[in-house]
Amino acid sequence: MLILGLLSQKPLAFSDIRKLTGLKDASVSHYVRKLIGLGLLRKTDIGTYKLVYKVPFCYLHDCRRYTYIGLLGYRCERMEPEPITSIKILEENGYSISGAYILTTKSAYSGWEKTLLDMFEVMFIADKDLLSIPTIEKKIEGIVLSEYKKNPIILDCTALTKTATIAMYNIAKKYMIPLIYIYENTKEYYWVISIEDIRSELKSIFEH
Repeated sequence: MLILGLLSQKPLAFSDIRKLTGLKDASVSHYVRKLIGLGLLRKTDIGTYKLVYKVPFCYLHDCRRYTYIGLLGYRCERMEPEPITSIKILEENGYSISGAYILTTKSAYSGWEKTLLDMFEVMFIADKDLLSIPTIEKKIEGIVLSEYKKNPIILDCTALTKTATIAMYNIAKKYMIPLIYIYENTKEYYWVISIEDIRSELKSIFEH
C-alpha cells in the first residue's frame, strides 16, 4: 500500500522507492514484481515505475485536484445547476476540482442557459434510457474509464433520477471511488462513500 500510494503521486525509480519506503533492495524487488504481476504497476521506457491506473490508489494520500463526475436534472425552480452547487461545496471544503463531467438528457440540459454549463464536459443519455440502470451505468463507466488512469475522481449522485443515483452508486462501488450526495435544502454534503472508506477497504484487501 505504501508503494502504491507513493506511485499514485508520480512515477519513481527503484532507488526512490527504496529511499522513501525504507525497505531493503530485496523487499522492493519482491513487492514491485508482485504489483507488476497483479497488473497494477508497469516499468516505463526510462526505467521508472508507474501505476497502470491511479484510481483507487490515489486515495491512499491526500490528493490536490480531482475530476468531478455528476448528474444534471431538470431546472424546475432552481437558480443554479446542482453540479455547480456541488463543486462549490466541495471546493469550500478543500477539494479542488480541475475537470468536470455531467451526465444528463437533452431535455434537462435545454432548460439551462448553456453559459452556466461551460465548465462541464456534457454526456447525454436518452430519456427512455433513464429507466435502465445498466444503461446509465455504462454511460457513467465510460466517463470513469476516460479518467481513472490519470486523475483522482469524485462522483456525485445528487441529481437527475433515482435510477441514475443507483447507477452512480454501483459504479462508485465497482471502481472504489468517493461518492457524495448534496442535501438540496441545507446545501450540506454527505459522503455516501468516503475517501476513508476506500482507504479502509484497500487496507482490508491487501491484508488478506
